[in-house]
Amino acid sequence: MSTTRRLGVAAALVDDRIVPGDVEVSGDQITGVGCSPAGATGLAVPGFVDLQVNGFGGVPFTDPDVDLDGYRHAAATMARSGVTSFLLTIPTVAPGTYAALLPRAAEACAADLGGARALGIHLEGPFLAPRRRGAHREDWLQVPDRAAADTMLDVAPITLMTLAPEIDGGMALLDHLRRRGVIVSLGHTDADAEAAHAAYDHGATAVTHLWNAQRPITSRDPGIGAVALTRADVWVCAIADLAHVAGESLALSVAAAGDRFVVVTDAVAPAGTPDAPLPALRDAAGNLFGSTTPIDQGIRNLVGLGVPLTSALAAATRRPAALLGRPDLGRLAPQLRADVVVLADDLTVRDVLLGGRPHR
Repeated sequence: MSTTRRLGVAAALVDDRIVPGDVEVSGDQITGVGCSPAGATGLAVPGFVDLQVNGFGGVPFTDPDVDLDGYRHAAATMARSGVTSFLLTIPTVAPGTYAALLPRAAEACAADLGGARALGIHLEGPFLAPRRRGAHREDWLQVPDRAAADTMLDVAPITLMTLAPEIDGGMALLDHLRRRGVIVSLGHTDADAEAAHAAYDHGATAVTHLWNAQRPITSRDPGIGAVALTRADVWVCAIADLAHVAGESLALSVAAAGDRFVVVTDAVAPAGTPDAPLPALRDAAGNLFGSTTPIDQGIRNLVGLGVPLTSALAAATRRPAALLGRPDLGRLAPQLRADVVVLADDLTVRDVLLGGRPHR
């Protein structure tokens, strides 16, 4: 028999509204919201959904030697920041590494990791533009190739792929990925506005970490950024650590994208470790190559920029879930899985429930 209990919160985020009252959980499901009497403090929100996690808790997802215990440690550490679901992200690796790496990642996606759930894999590369490669090694980038992509798709649950549509073969690969049910995001790209519009018309639906590693926006060359911000059918993903994107540019992105704005971490292995340099990692030349800022801090950063709390929370819950086509995630409603985060008054994570179970 399932045990029914209350979370003791003062209010909950329900469909982008703060609803006074407690939340009731039975077994692994939410059974009530807005329940009386309300608790004294605490805001219950849906578990955070992070679409771009390259590693966490000292575990790099690019290492084919990482076993299930490593993934479990990363997932458990990630959950303490409020992330209950994520895409296991693999940036560009050496061509010969995918054969060993992807089956391990697939095993993690199929397993109960005892923490945040890996919903699938986000391949960020290797079909990227050399000119906008960022921290991706140029000698590891590959020319878009359907056979190479199929080899990857056949061994792992690739949910999302970031690619550059303007490079030779990019559009053909985009069409092929859509036919195979993969969500396509444009990133690490030098696409101009015309190429970006064409790619979105062909079924790409998102932009990967807006402002970073892509053709910049100028007055007469709007590039992919302005296209993404102004098209109603494009999800705009951005890193909110205030290092990858300046506060003013981040606020502009939220204002322009509105309900299409999604916050991601682009977290790398040191994220979630006690000695991680915050907010991001830089190489010897000062170039950024990954964030160490957890998603709950990203939400607080957005609120600090004047973004309404409900909108900042939606950017980490309902919207990324909608991008994935998962209406069962990122919402608090009866009969949905009880992946719940309780925030204190200062918006720090107080408690986390994974399928109704408290996570420590």
